Amino acid sequence: RSMVEDDATTILDAIIIGSGLGGICQAIKLKERNIHHFLILEKENDLGGTWRDNTYLGAECDVPIALYSYSFASADRHYETFLGQKAVLDYIREVSDKYRVTEHIRYGANVEGLSFDEDSCIWNVRVSGGGKYRARFVISAVGQLHHPKIPDFPGANQFQGEAFHTARFGSRNIDHFVGKRVAVIGNGASGIQIIPPLQKVCKELHVYQRTPSYIFPKVRLSRAEEKIIADFPIVRRAAREFLRMFAEGALYAAIKGEAWAQFALKKICDTNRSKVKDPEKRDKLHPRYPVGAKRTLFSDDFYPAVDKSNVFLHEDGIKEICEMGIVNSDGSRIEVDTIIYATGFITNPLLHGMTVTGRSDKVLWKNEKGMRAYLGVATSGFPNLFFLYGPHTNTGHASVIDFLEPQSDFVTNAMYHVKEHGYKSIEVQESAENEFLNHVEQVAKNLTFSVFKNSNYMSNGRLVNNWVGTIGEHVASLYRIDFGDDFTLGGKMTHEEEGILGRMNEEEVSQKIPSLKDIMFASLVRIPVYTVMLASQFVRISFSLIRN
Repeated sequence: RSMVEDDATTILDAIIIGSGLGGICQAIKLKERNIHHFLILEKENDLGGTWRDNTYLGAECDVPIALYSYSFASADRHYETFLGQKAVLDYIREVSDKYRVTEHIRYGANVEGLSFDEDSCIWNVRVSGGGKYRARFVISAVGQLHHPKIPDFPGANQFQGEAFHTARFGSRNIDHFVGKRVAVIGNGASGIQIIPPLQKVCKELHVYQRTPSYIFPKVRLSRAEEKIIADFPIVRRAAREFLRMFAEGALYAAIKGEAWAQFALKKICDTNRSKVKDPEKRDKLHPRYPVGAKRTLFSDDFYPAVDKSNVFLHEDGIKEICEMGIVNSDGSRIEVDTIIYATGFITNPLLHGMTVTGRSDKVLWKNEKGMRAYLGVATSGFPNLFFLYGPHTNTGHASVIDFLEPQSDFVTNAMYHVKEHGYKSIEVQESAENEFLNHVEQVAKNLTFSVFKNSNYMSNGRLVNNWVGTIGEHVASLYRIDFGDDFTLGGKMTHEEEGILGRMNEEEVSQKIPSLKDIMFASLVRIPVYTVMLASQFVRISFSLIRN
């Protein structure tokens, strides 16, 4: 269907909350299975999620595009290894247009609450302004990089200059900061990206860090090599698998605490940090905890920027913010014109700002030790509610895309399982969820994720954000789920209700996602060329890693 009815009386097959990478992926998976009677509710006036919001200077994806793109829709025309914010947003728009997802999006629809009607097995969805929707299934694709987290410093509202979070950078450009005194609070992923361009134009740049990060150099490929990966599907897939192999083999090994991986990765980061010639700054930037306890970062220009004389590195903390700037913990005052918060996002609870009421009036994650979900995709007490990039599925070593695709397939399979068995709802059993959570707790004890008890990975001493296994284990877990053992079906359908979900037919074949077989056949004539190029890619990337 090209148009979807969305009045308050219409019962939709599904509602997806959010139009970022997760929401777009889920929409494509639904359309591939001939499910078209769904809407994507987006609170802003454009799609793209975090890539729409984060327009700050230097914003880019620090995961190579070979991994940070859908397996079924490569970023063919983007030849860079690491894409900037605008290029990633363009890619999301291109994919949305290609698969006709945009016609399902309703902009300006800020979801405030969800409530499940047990008699009809329907979710009632409330949006700001009084709007209402009804759907059989709801899929949360709001992600974890959504609501800015700003520390509650005393006196912050007295500051006379401008202060904003990196996710609220807006339309400011580099000229806005020329000759200014700027403070950047935070040196995580957004912090290390915005600092280098600011350093070039600011009179003074004050960087406040709580804990230094492990920062790897980027593996840079030549323009010709990047073009080969983009132009040849089989080489692109091979590059994707090679990068995934490195993530699983080295980064995840370090997260497990394996000595060889910790040693090797620390050496790489030490070499990168040696770009800082000032010994005092270099020492302040030296992490003294295991690799993986915080998110590992990638940058070639952060260290050289921090080493410049107009950059001042503070690590003693902030006592308060005053009218003219910042008062440090030691009592010293720093006068600044602008304060930029590079302090991350509220990741727990996941559906921050929404009230979600399930079966028996149960409120989502109320009175519990943080958010929880079976394999990150479903939680007991909330039938027909699913999460993409939910609890326990953040990754410290891979691309979120590797999680979104199998999660979206799981949701679609669950919807069909309900339909095929003649029921209206599906809910994970509490026993299965508890067994999974016990597994997470036991494995987490031996992972570096658990080192910092106050990190955003943790809640009340429990790991709530991160996946504790490999990518392959997550994918296998989702595809081998036995709905009969771990889930309960409810609400027998009437004869009139049995047609709620469609089936794949000849009309929809053009929307089907290309398989590996399709891709290989399309590339068959290029075998002599891409075989040679594939070998060169492995050698090139391997030497780059060794050199760094």
